[in-house]
Parts: sequence; structure tokens; C-alpha cells
Amino acid sequence: MIAYETSIRLSESIQELMDFYHKDEAALRRVLDLIQQHVVEHFGYHDVNALRTALHRFPDDPAVKSAYYVKHNKVTQGLINQGQCARDVDLYTTEGQPTNLFSQITAYQPLIILAGSAS
Repeated sequence: MIAYETSIRLSESIQELMDFYHKDEAALRRVLDLIQQHVVEHFGYHDVNALRTALHRFPDDPAVKSAYYVKHNKVTQGLINQGQCARDVDLYTTEGQPTNLFSQITAYQPLIILAGSAS
């Protein structure tokens, strides 16, 4: 399933779409969502999580490790570690209003910061 998805992602026609929409995050996400939906349905599944969770379910599988987006993943631990003091940073509410981290938390309470990207 992963090899099939990778072959589609790297195909000339999909790469042309990626080049065309490279600045449109929503369009790129839609293209990738459609590819993944096609792949899981091709293999008789309905939920794309069958594909999206493969890395976590089969971390040592050579097919999973060879997937393009796993081999070229540039994700790192980052600069913040457990136990460090949080710094105040600028944030935006879901309505787009500016705020900051310290205005959103209660002093002397545990704080978990979870960050991610859909790209």
C-alpha cells in the first residue's frame, strides 16, 4: 500500500500538480488526501488512517521506512525539552485575534505544548 502511494505521489502528473499548487497549502492537502483515499480504497479499505498510521503501527517494516515522506522527513525534537520553563510567545485565537501564551495559562499549573504541521 505504501509503495503504491509513493509511486503515485512521485508520478509525473502528481508532481506537476504539486509544482502548480506549491503555494496553496489547502490545494496540496486536498491532492494528498485524494491520493490517500484512492490508495486505501484500491486495497479494500475505507479509512485513510489505515495508511496514515502505518509508520506508528509498523515502525520497523522496510516498506514503511522506505516511504518517500519517511525517508525525507526533516522533523526534529526541537529546542524545547520536558521540564524547561515556557517562554511567552505570540499566538492567535481560532478567531484570528492576537494573544499570547501567558495570558492563556494559569500560573503554577502544568503546561503541555503540542505543536505540529499538516504539510
